[in-house]
Amino acid sequence: KTEARELARAAGIPVVPGSPGPLDTDKEALRLAREMGYPVLIKAAAGHAIPESVSPDGAWLLYFEPRGGTGWDILAVPIAGETRKPVALVATPSTDVQPQLSPDGKWLAYCNNETTGRSQVYVQPHPPSGGKYQVSSVGGVQPMWRQDGKELFFVGQDGKLYAVNIHAAARFDAGSPHPLF
Repeated sequence: KTEARELARAAGIPVVPGSPGPLDTDKEALRLAREMGYPVLIKAAAGHAIPESVSPDGAWLLYFEPRGGTGWDILAVPIAGETRKPVALVATPSTDVQPQLSPDGKWLAYCNNETTGRSQVYVQPHPPSGGKYQVSSVGGVQPMWRQDGKELFFVGQDGKLYAVNIHAAARFDAGSPHPLF
């Protein structure tokens, strides 16, 4: 969108007043809003970020968005503070979507399609420190942790709701997925 705006300006096409490029801080946005006048429309540059969950401590917003060269990636951005710089949590050439942090914040469940060509549910340490574990075997989307973190639910490719027993402390161990209904 930023590039399209610049192309329109270069071609002499009128554009709605706005920032000359991405803004990094709340202070920049507030200064620009005062200069332009209110009301102000705030729009993401890419426009495809999909918020998915908030960390258990309330400090991070997890979302996924398409990024050049790596497909859909999972990122987190601090909810508070002046500089809200996104941090990539999962960035592969495949589709990485639907992030959910475990209740203790130590494990990240998400969907990825790189191994089988269909979406599967994976779990990796959080913050990322290497290693990931595939917990679905029948395809999977919409992972969700049980409140105590001892079970992970997801919807299989067959439309059934599945559960996987989880034992995660210093290391991660998952049981076999079993359909609930």
